[in-house]
Amino acid sequence: WYQRRVRVPPSEPEPPSEPVPAPVVIEAPVVVKEPEPVKPPVIEKEPEADKDDNDSYDSGFIQNGKHVEDWESADVAEWLAGLGLGEYKDIFMENDIRGPNLLDLTKSDLKELGITKLGHRITLTKEINTRLSEGR
Repeated sequence: WYQRRVRVPPSEPEPPSEPVPAPVVIEAPVVVKEPEPVKPPVIEKEPEADKDDNDSYDSGFIQNGKHVEDWESADVAEWLAGLGLGEYKDIFMENDIRGPNLLDLTKSDLKELGITKLGHRITLTKEINTRLSEGR
């Protein structure tokens, strides 16, 4: 079983009978979207009236157009609800806590009013102190 190997020279490829077409490239149109214009933020201004009557109007403690020092106990109750502490509205109203009283409350006053949860006393004290530091 002997097999003879014969080396065959490589054959040259035959030239194509017809020219090969070049590949076709289709270009898709490029759509450029203009960016939306950026709107500046709306800045609300404090009411100008009453500023001459009270120098403390530079504070942010204004609700329903009234400065904290002009709040009735119902305004204080509404403010408490806005802080998520509406459960104390009745206590503040029963004790006739108005705006000026609110600014003078201490942690011990809050405890005496029956606000037993430390976190709530801290929230109230922090909010009152923040407002006082902005200007009474």
